[in-house]
Amino acid sequence: SYKLNRNLLNMEFFLSSINQFKYFISKIDVPYVPTEFPEKYAIGKDLDIIVSKDNFEPFKNFCELYSKTYPYFEIVWEKSDNGFGIRFEEGGKLHFKLDVRYSVSHISEQHIIESLNNRILHNGYYITKNKFEKVFREVAYKYRNRPKPWHKDWLDKNG
Repeated sequence: SYKLNRNLLNMEFFLSSINQFKYFISKIDVPYVPTEFPEKYAIGKDLDIIVSKDNFEPFKNFCELYSKTYPYFEIVWEKSDNGFGIRFEEGGKLHFKLDVRYSVSHISEQHIIESLNNRILHNGYYITKNKFEKVFREVAYKYRNRPKPWHKDWLDKNG
């Protein structure tokens, strides 16, 4: 019955609520993410969340409940074999998307497990150590139709 009647998501609340799950956010250090994240977030963009396979279904259920607290947005679910996307749309346009995966193409299950086991708390949410994040950046840069230069910049700086 808790409803947020406004046109902005409360990402601080979302992230503090998901700390009960084994997850981390990947590719958060990019130019379009505000330095004030999670207080502020990039409208029209997404958040890449990697969650453990064991936590996937409960995490999905939580995201469904969370989305229902925002009646202002149209909620569009994108399903895939290894995760889901939940789009918060406004007038048919993307406001924000949660892109949740327990598996990522071109990244081994063992690497994902090690990444989850080496996560660190950062600004109230979990990321993984750079050593493990590096593989996610390499895949994001190498296997995209339009590689994003900021992933290469990150790799050059942190590789």
